[in-house]
Amino acid sequence: MRAASFAVLLMMTAISAHALRIETTADQFTVAGARIQLTVRDARIIAVKSVQSGLELTTPAPGMNMLTAGLGNMAGQIKELSRVHYPWGEPSIGQNPKRQATPLYGICGPQTTVQLEITQDQIVSHWRGLYYADQFHPDDAIELIFREDQNGAIVMQRQGRGRPGVFGLSIPVENLAPTGKIYLPSFGGLEYEAQAETEELIGLQDTTLFIEAPLMVYVGQNSAFGMWVEDERFSPYFAFIERGPHGAALSLEGINLIPYESHKTIAPPPIKFDLFDDSGWIAAARPYRNWYQKTFAEEIAVRDAPSWADDIMVIADGGNSAPGFERLPDMFKPENLLVQIWQPRKLGFTKDIPDYTPRGHYPELVQKLHDAGFKVMCYVCTLCAVYRSPAWDRDQVGEFFLTRKNSIANYNGNEHAFDENLVGTIRAAKGKDQYAHLKPNAFLYGDPLSKGWRDYFCRVIKDMNELCGTDANYQDTLGCTADVGNGIVDGLAGAEGNAAFTRDLQKKLAVPMAAEFGSAPIAFGVRWPLNGARAWGGARFRAYRRSRQHPISPFLFGYRTWVHSNRLYTDELYHTNLSASDALSGFGMIPTAIPNQTEYGLQGQMLLRAKLFADRKLHPWYPENRYSENIRAMYQDQDGKIYRYYDDGTLQKMLDPESRAVYGRLHGVGSLIDHELLIPRYPIWDDDGIYNLNPDGFYALYPRSKAAMTLVHTGQLPDDMMLKSYYETSEYAYMELDENESSGKKSVTLNLDERFTRVLVNDIEQPCSSKITITGALPFRLIFFKGQELPADEIRTINRLSGLQDGKPEALPPPHKWFERLFYPVNFQQKKIINSIVKIDSPTAAVDFAMVNLQEQYGDATLVELFINGKLIRSSDSAVQAGQGRIDENNCIFDNPCRIWRIPLGKYLGNHILISVAVDCESGTNANRQFITLPKIVSDPAQKFIEEVKDIFEERDKRHVGNPEKTW
Repeated sequence: MRAASFAVLLMMTAISAHALRIETTADQFTVAGARIQLTVRDARIIAVKSVQSGLELTTPAPGMNMLTAGLGNMAGQIKELSRVHYPWGEPSIGQNPKRQATPLYGICGPQTTVQLEITQDQIVSHWRGLYYADQFHPDDAIELIFREDQNGAIVMQRQGRGRPGVFGLSIPVENLAPTGKIYLPSFGGLEYEAQAETEELIGLQDTTLFIEAPLMVYVGQNSAFGMWVEDERFSPYFAFIERGPHGAALSLEGINLIPYESHKTIAPPPIKFDLFDDSGWIAAARPYRNWYQKTFAEEIAVRDAPSWADDIMVIADGGNSAPGFERLPDMFKPENLLVQIWQPRKLGFTKDIPDYTPRGHYPELVQKLHDAGFKVMCYVCTLCAVYRSPAWDRDQVGEFFLTRKNSIANYNGNEHAFDENLVGTIRAAKGKDQYAHLKPNAFLYGDPLSKGWRDYFCRVIKDMNELCGTDANYQDTLGCTADVGNGIVDGLAGAEGNAAFTRDLQKKLAVPMAAEFGSAPIAFGVRWPLNGARAWGGARFRAYRRSRQHPISPFLFGYRTWVHSNRLYTDELYHTNLSASDALSGFGMIPTAIPNQTEYGLQGQMLLRAKLFADRKLHPWYPENRYSENIRAMYQDQDGKIYRYYDDGTLQKMLDPESRAVYGRLHGVGSLIDHELLIPRYPIWDDDGIYNLNPDGFYALYPRSKAAMTLVHTGQLPDDMMLKSYYETSEYAYMELDENESSGKKSVTLNLDERFTRVLVNDIEQPCSSKITITGALPFRLIFFKGQELPADEIRTINRLSGLQDGKPEALPPPHKWFERLFYPVNFQQKKIINSIVKIDSPTAAVDFAMVNLQEQYGDATLVELFINGKLIRSSDSAVQAGQGRIDENNCIFDNPCRIWRIPLGKYLGNHILISVAVDCESGTNANRQFITLPKIVSDPAQKFIEEVKDIFEERDKRHVGNPEKTW
């Protein structure tokens, strides 16, 4: 970059500063400790090398130089400040800011002067005169001081000075080789490739779970490099990754307290560096873990003191009333399961907080659970309040509540705001009145720097706990840590308020805590941090994290990740939550209302997994330096034996101490060659593997010994075929085979149970035997049956992606009577199908069917479909998206009229047909209110499709009217 040379004081070619060794060249120097050597140029670390093996973790030019590096000054650059400091710059969902040159940072250039001082115990380097874009400021300066700590790590102390507006100091590690991986305590623990197809900037703010500790790890060529900050005051920082085709650069930027306008200097806590040969991320993360565990040993001892919490292996999500909890003692020992109640308050979920008046039934529910031996945890909202709500006025909350004024990601409320609820800010108030711009009922995030709020909240929740008997609290929002512009309050600043609040909760409530997130400022008090794997980032981020999670934060802080089981509408969500929990040293989770399906599928696996953790008392276990290949997490059982969680990117499985798979999951492939796992109720497999899968499907795998043979079965079919659906009853079976990337005439051979005497092949009825061959053009829609009619008398849940049946059939629910018809409520989870087999004996036969959706808000409603012999005949979606945005953000227009269909069937004269009515719950089930009639055979000489539309709100009768009627 420059031709300038060092001015070296006490100059030697190699001199020892304790264990440090230094060598200088014209414009750079190297600092070497016991294990790691750093090369420094222009206030940047441009090379990293192992002292013991000589291995280089960095690559020579071109490499990756960091643009968000140097002395940060925001004078006149407020919008750019917030653009660059986007709080969650996740590339998998495209919300990372553009990597581009920025005038925010002062860097070295042609007129920069450099000086190096070597003393007995440290190395001091000075760079004076910095460039902000093309503007040179001769008095702006960066100083770095290097020394070695007692454990052999290199310590780099950072300082900067300049004109007013200094907000941060970023000293990057550059040119990391593209072949390595980066590991972060983000969302519990995530990996990123060091290489990207295009240049990217990933920014992570120290709030929520974007980054939970000031630690970054790079692993390459079987060696692990770590950089971290040991800071018991939790000073503000920002983590940056810049990566591209040639590799990556990392930085832990130290940040001043808001407001920045008057700051001329910055001296953030030192960064430490170390390198461990023949190791993984565990070795590089261990020094920070050791420091944290020692520094906060007293708080951690309080956190871990309640002995009953040691035995909790499962958290059961109980909604408002814990429906179905009476079944739990048959499945779990009560001491191993904690029941979480999400709504203990009388009012709505967050309505009028901080009013914590309990729901009328809540104390009674707690007593019932206690009588059954269970402990109970309940939701409370730790930082939030509703402005001028009755409780606000009654308790004069405005006298001590402290609003959030500002954040680096939304500085002074500019248009680059990320999301005020997530960042936890409000628009900056003008003048001395922090409430001047607020309207009554505004929902506010508070700053826990207010001791008055901390004392008040602890008192209110303690009273509620004592009144109701609650054993533990889920402290929502406690982990929303950040500097929010209130400066120093009672000697504390920024995230120190969250740490103080955590200590207050430990002391004054004296119950175990779960919390939203589990970052360093609160981790010492949180037993079970919630990791909301279903919600953050949508489907693309869930797809990214499913096989890239590692238990980094649990390793650092010694807690157990809680991934909740509620609001899992699809197998994709189940798969994501189970994967996250397994990989993050988690434990079991189930809803208190145990699903009907308890044997197979991902719901069944959730229960099987919870029972495994409870029965074997599985606890997290970490190897000394690294996991073996594809092992993401390890657990130790009550006998000291080790279970291992395996994930190769498509196949996931939990391996017992004898390396046998207890359960598994599969996604993204069309086949699996495996001798010990099968998909129950799946018909295409042999001794070597499972075949003709849907690569977009999510499959729960079980040991072969537990998988029964299906009534229709075959070995491997041609690779260009895919099983789209299969389910069976004692009376009939349905199979659908579709083409996969090809077309043309196909032939399949199937083995059938002897009970089936007839088969419908794409509407054509023909006899069958124990083995049949079907030839023709795909798709094949096949119905195997006994040659007799069957009523529509039960509901089956068919998985929307795999096409397999989930659980056992359900009885028809009590109906409602409208328009002289019986309407049955059919809702929630996957695709609900009601089947009937009828023989068409009249040329005037038709099917009469009606539907109505009573949903008027929330969710995406339902899709109702009518099939004949598996072929879609008619469909009606009861919601359409209105405007832009996600459909689950209440952007729907709902279709509420009653629709009555009459569909002609005369063309099937003389044949049996399978009539299927399906209610597809689509992507969300929130507030679903779909009603359907059973298909009824009537006479219609016209043989034309008719749709009649009626206004349900004039006719509906909400009373149940008895048992289902016969419809055939």
